[in-house]
Amino acid sequence: RWMAPEVIRHHPYSEKADCYSYGVLVWQLLTRENPFALHSQLEAAGKVALEEARPQFPIVTPSCIQKLIENCWAEDTRERFSFQIICENLQNGFDLSQEEEKWMQAPFGHPVYEE
Repeated sequence: RWMAPEVIRHHPYSEKADCYSYGVLVWQLLTRENPFALHSQLEAAGKVALEEARPQFPIVTPSCIQKLIENCWAEDTRERFSFQIICENLQNGFDLSQEEEKWMQAPFGHPVYEE
C-alpha cells in the first residue's frame, strides 16, 4: 500500500522510493484512510506496480497539496520529488485560500471511499 512501484517489481531503487511512500503517507493523513482500502494488499500492489494506479484524491483537494503528493508518487523516478525538494516546498508554505485552509483543518479528514 505504501511501497513504491519499483520496490514491488523488485527493481533497483533509491531514496526516491521513500519519497513515494512519503507521498502516500501525506495522502493518508489528508484522508484518514488506508490507500486502496477496498482492495487486498496483493491487489493494491498489483494496481500500483502494473497499472500505475494511485489513490484517488478527495473532491476539492487544494491543487498545491495535490501537486506535492502527485510529484512524490510520480511513476518515473527522475520526475519524482527528492526529499530536498519536498522540504523546500514545505518550507515555502502553501498559498491556501481561507476556504482551503478551513478544508485542510477538518478534524475527520476527507474520505474517498464509500462506506
